[in-house]
Amino acid sequence: MTLLLSNIKFFLKLSRGLFTLNFLKLNLLFKIFFFEFKKNKKESYYKDIFLITSCINHLDTDNINYNIDHTSNQRLDELVETINSIKSIFKENYKIIICENSIINSKQKNKILIHANQILDISKKKLTLISRKIENKGVPWSVSIIFSCLELNKYNYERLHFVTGRYKLNEKFSLLNFQKNKINFKYYKEHNNVSTRYFCYTRKDIFYIFKLIKKVLYVCLLGEPAENGVRFFSSYKNYIYNEIGVEGKVNGVTFIKE
Repeated sequence: MTLLLSNIKFFLKLSRGLFTLNFLKLNLLFKIFFFEFKKNKKESYYKDIFLITSCINHLDTDNINYNIDHTSNQRLDELVETINSIKSIFKENYKIIICENSIINSKQKNKILIHANQILDISKKKLTLISRKIENKGVPWSVSIIFSCLELNKYNYERLHFVTGRYKLNEKFSLLNFQKNKINFKYYKEHNNVSTRYFCYTRKDIFYIFKLIKKVLYVCLLGEPAENGVRFFSSYKNYIYNEIGVEGKVNGVTFIKE
């Protein structure tokens, strides 16, 4: 009954969000709707692939409620900490890809590439530029994941790890938490949603993630957080109730462990 009531509230909120749609949101909605998944020839195999979504120069837009005291240098340092926390646990056959949706300079790129394998720069894509004009943070995040799926489709893998660049793995992190052929989430029972700070996908079907995040984007355009959309629309779920081993500061302020 609790879940049913939660789902009813979810749809009521979405219906109210219809009245907030404007030209900008509708433009992105239709562009995403017709955005197609392109199959690629598999280049290589990695046991673990880490896709880290990043927005280093976040204050180049005043549309999203970012913490103005959280500097680009701090966000870059946190991204490096994220990468190094992965490398402290994973020692072989992994790849780290940074999906950057803000425009970064050569010095920033070089600092990232000292630690990561690749930067997927989507900062000048039309969809990215539109998404960063919309106040809900879930919108540019969703666009970053959608573009990343096209890149990730080049690889065979055992596990895909999706990480937000301000959070790092800690001593509680364990692969024993994850089930095969599932999307493995930290679940918050009190909110009936999941964390998108980190989740692990252990199915060999990146097209599924592409379709899922397109739905999540529509939800975000109607004013709901990405976490609620992911929880509602995702199949193959494995909810993790204990600590999964991720920590960091929310918006550069409140420290959190998950």
